[in-house]
Amino acid sequence: MISTVFEKDPQVNVVGVADSAEEAEQMLQTITADVITLDIKMPGMDGLEFLSKLKARWPNRPVIMLSSLSPRGAPERVEALRRGCRGVVQQGQCLE
Repeated sequence: MISTVFEKDPQVNVVGVADSAEEAEQMLQTITADVITLDIKMPGMDGLEFLSKLKARWPNRPVIMLSSLSPRGAPERVEALRRGCRGVVQQGQCLE
């Protein structure tokens, strides 16, 4: 669903969509993304755990966390920012 929104912008090129962190990790072995979006709640490995793995490997690659489940000030949002994401988008609103 998010990729559909991004693809409407002619300046954005979606290079991959994954259904899980494990799938995304495999995709990132062969593609390069300027920005990565993650959901806090993901099947298998959650978005926070995957964020830590991403930042360990690519510390300067921007990551935006998406979530409809994390209200402003929620512990997951604070933790995502602590782990290095650039911002959290909740239901269309950028919280950081």
